[in-house]
Amino acid sequence: MKIKQLLMMVLVTGLTVTTWAQDYNFLNGKKVQIPGLAEAYLVDQGQKRWIPNYGTLLQLFANPTDILFDLDVMNIPVGTQITDGAFLATCLADGKVYLIDNQMKRHIANPSVMNKYGFDWNKIQDVNCLALSFIQTGPQIH
Repeated sequence: MKIKQLLMMVLVTGLTVTTWAQDYNFLNGKKVQIPGLAEAYLVDQGQKRWIPNYGTLLQLFANPTDILFDLDVMNIPVGTQITDGAFLATCLADGKVYLIDNQMKRHIANPSVMNKYGFDWNKIQDVNCLALSFIQTGPQIH
């Protein structure tokens, strides 16, 4: 597993302090949790996104208990919270699958990505194509 690391130099009162910033994109699609805490997150675009409740977890994922427990979760940058009630949608006319979240639709690039994220194929909702076209388009999930 390759982790990109960036060395940042900061001058503080004449001293050089070195910190490492990690690229967490290698965890994209993983559900993560800090051991002993209730909050679960989805890593997406290298950021941890809080899953607000068990209902949303069940609505999106095929195996909601497939969670990676790791103390390093604290170091993953925080992204926007997943919307309570986020869901998977498709317009039968084009067959694309989207994550509907934060008033935006995000195209899931392909079946491999769908599986990588652990999204549940059986939870995809058919949505009126015209209605779907009015939802703002966000970054593709890949």
